[in-house]
Amino acid sequence: MSASVVSSFIASSEKNGGGIAWAEKPISAVSNFAASSEAIRTLWLQLVEQAVSDGDKMQLIADKPRLLIRLGQVSLIARQVETALTLGKQAAAIAAVQEAKGDEAWARFLVGRAYLAASEPDLDESEKQLDTALRLATACEARPLAAFCNTTLSGIYARRGDQVGAREVDTVATATYRELGMQPLTLDTNF
Repeated sequence: MSASVVSSFIASSEKNGGGIAWAEKPISAVSNFAASSEAIRTLWLQLVEQAVSDGDKMQLIADKPRLLIRLGQVSLIARQVETALTLGKQAAAIAAVQEAKGDEAWARFLVGRAYLAASEPDLDESEKQLDTALRLATACEARPLAAFCNTTLSGIYARRGDQVGAREVDTVATATYRELGMQPLTLDTNF
């Protein structure tokens, strides 16, 4: 990733009046940017912190869970698991109060993935968060997120030696990916 790309993201942010404009970028662009190199990850995390601060200064309420989720996803990609966990928990709490079930589902998915990516994975807490995310995603008819939850749960079940359970949820996820024309979620817990 070149310095011009970094400059482009910063310029875009400044042009739009603050540190949170880049948060509207598609998550795939955010992910590619954050994962490109250690120096860029460090810069990106500084931008993440600035965005949260700017959002707080502007008393951003309605979109705050979504912003925190994206920042948490970037933090997880940048191997900042504790930061991702904190942001995900904050997003889930705010979304629950706002009764924003879709945002809460994404936040709990992030928290579940963060517990799984920790240096000492907490499979029980990860499963609990993913089960909640799956229930909320199903209620909201958020089928892509439900498939992501099932794929991640399949990995947890497999790690525990429950091959039957792993196959069952993987079959459901695979069918959903196929129906929606999506690529399966990659289960890289090392980020």
